[in-house]
Amino acid sequence: MGKKSKMDLKLFIAIALNELNKQNGGDGKFEVLCKNLIIQILDKNFLGSSGLAAGGDGALDGWGKAEDDKKIKYAFSIDQKLNRKINSEITSWNKERYDQMVFFTNQTIPQRKKEEYYRNYSDLTFNLYDKQDLISFIERNPSLGQYIGLPIIAREFDKAKLRDKHQFINSEQYIRNFLPRKLQLYNASDEDQRIESSLNYILRKKLSIIEAPAGFGKTSYLQQLYIEILDTEVLPIPIFIQLKNYIPGTLRSHLKEVIPLEVAEGIKDYILLIDGYDEISEEIRQDLLKELNQCLIKPDTYRRFVITVRKDQYNVSDFDILDTDINIAFITALNLNDLDILFEHFGIENSDDFLNNAFFMDSYHNIFYAVKLIDFYIINKDFAGNLVTLMDYVVDVEIQRIFRNSDINKDVLSKIALFLTLNQKLEITKNEMEALEGLDKDIDLLNLSFSHKSIQEYLAAKRLSSCTSEQIKRMVAIGNSIIPFLTNTFGYLLNILCLQNSSYSLFKDLVEWSIEKNSEKLIQIEGDKISPELNHTIFSTLLSVESKTINIRSMSNDLIIFMAKNYQNIQHLLALLFDQNILDLWAPLKTRGISQKK
Repeated sequence: MGKKSKMDLKLFIAIALNELNKQNGGDGKFEVLCKNLIIQILDKNFLGSSGLAAGGDGALDGWGKAEDDKKIKYAFSIDQKLNRKINSEITSWNKERYDQMVFFTNQTIPQRKKEEYYRNYSDLTFNLYDKQDLISFIERNPSLGQYIGLPIIAREFDKAKLRDKHQFINSEQYIRNFLPRKLQLYNASDEDQRIESSLNYILRKKLSIIEAPAGFGKTSYLQQLYIEILDTEVLPIPIFIQLKNYIPGTLRSHLKEVIPLEVAEGIKDYILLIDGYDEISEEIRQDLLKELNQCLIKPDTYRRFVITVRKDQYNVSDFDILDTDINIAFITALNLNDLDILFEHFGIENSDDFLNNAFFMDSYHNIFYAVKLIDFYIINKDFAGNLVTLMDYVVDVEIQRIFRNSDINKDVLSKIALFLTLNQKLEITKNEMEALEGLDKDIDLLNLSFSHKSIQEYLAAKRLSSCTSEQIKRMVAIGNSIIPFLTNTFGYLLNILCLQNSSYSLFKDLVEWSIEKNSEKLIQIEGDKISPELNHTIFSTLLSVESKTINIRSMSNDLIIFMAKNYQNIQHLLALLFDQNILDLWAPLKTRGISQKK
């Protein structure tokens, strides 16, 4: 099935031990672990106490006999106030009845601290076993892992059954060879905050949310994670689902549909990789989360969920319904080292032309655009000059993929794309298709879906570009506020109109309306949907509206980031500052990290 993952079994055991402090009944699980460990490895004559569980009660948790018939007191604790707990156990130890004491904890006791205890109580005979000792015991005796929720793969299912039947069998080699996507901690900007191992990161909590703008490789990230999980010997089965197919109440049945029957039967432990939380309508998101929660809280299982979502197109508070803590990280933009790998992948020997092309260098951080631009160059022996030219090419390739040799009218596709986008859908049903006017009934459009949401949004924008200003506003806004999930479609629309001389008055009207009523949403449109020229036009127009009251101290971070995408914006702002004799206010802008954001 491929090379074995570098997943560290020791780390996996450590995570399971740490989880005991967060679980209801974690102390009881720890007691069961310790008792079975003692019987299997240390003392076959061990007798467990019928008293309280290992929560730190200071009483006897069990006893046994040493070789010289001396009695041993056993004590187990997950108490995080470790120093106080150990001292309490030692001082409360009935030394007349028990000659020795053995203490187990899921916390870490530094070696120097252990030695200090042994020195301070040199007249007593006792042993301290901490988390590192337990990891070693469980690593050598994997069956012990079942008592702390560590999946026992041989017992639950045979991963070998997936060798020739897993979900990505036809694209496995491509996924393995493609550029790995990387994570960074949420709201972290330092290189030190890069997450070295996505797999280790997502195991730390039951739910991980992975954010990224459109085109940053969220689906690719999950596919790569799927293969990495499949390669491990210590993790349960991975299951990948795309939420564009989600219907409320069908999650469990859907899980069984995507994996072989012989593996699905009796499955308890799994890692669920969920793609596209933003791709289901807001009305059914709570239905999904309720179903996920039912899966998460099932006792005696080991489950982890990873959900990808577009940044700014969901509310973190949605996940409050889940009975678990969450990780939040984001997929990083491509850097120049990533580009080198990408060029090698596509067989580009001379990369200088790419590195000297302004549009490519403005767009390469987004892997979707980087790949499409390279593909455009390979096919056309030239660069795409702007976003609209590139996306028109991408649409042509998509039409060929879907319809092969059929002659399909792009207006028909754009009409369907607009319907799907406005209704937060990714596939059209038969009834919906019949309700739309002007569709060619001779072409099979049933269950039509696009390979990437950005393609659908661009085609929707194409359709909008033929509408009047008032029609557009009615479709993309509620009142005068742009609907959040339509901001990127609106960004594509502005790019299309900006390049059409005949539509410039419409473009100007929409930009002015946006700045007046939706300036915050306008500058939150993903940068890849706004060309540098359009970026400058929007920024300069925005400042012309606010120039009489401009105050750098109150500029939002979103506006600063938007401004930093084009050096002309900074020149324009400086000119305004000189005119207003407030150049001294430039300093606060620098201290807010514009150089870093740029």
